[in-house]
Amino acid sequence: PNLHYASAAENYITVAQAIANSTGKATVKGYIVAHTTGNKLYNFNAPFKDDFNLAIADSPSETDPTKLLPVQLSSSYRPEFG
Repeated sequence: PNLHYASAAENYITVAQAIANSTGKATVKGYIVAHTTGNKLYNFNAPFKDDFNLAIADSPSETDPTKLLPVQLSSSYRPEFG
């Protein structure tokens, strides 16, 4: 599953950059590669249990947990994206 959302931000950082510098706010560009099932636990086989606990990566085939960025869509975004 791929989610494409054009952000208003022209500047984005990679998943690797976000992992290396996990402070502040930024727009991160990446591929949805997994469903986050727990602390550093991921399900890579779609369909996923839900569509608001995701993991993104710089590569669409990434499975290394150290290269994944967990993302949780807050309840305010779920009607539009979840």
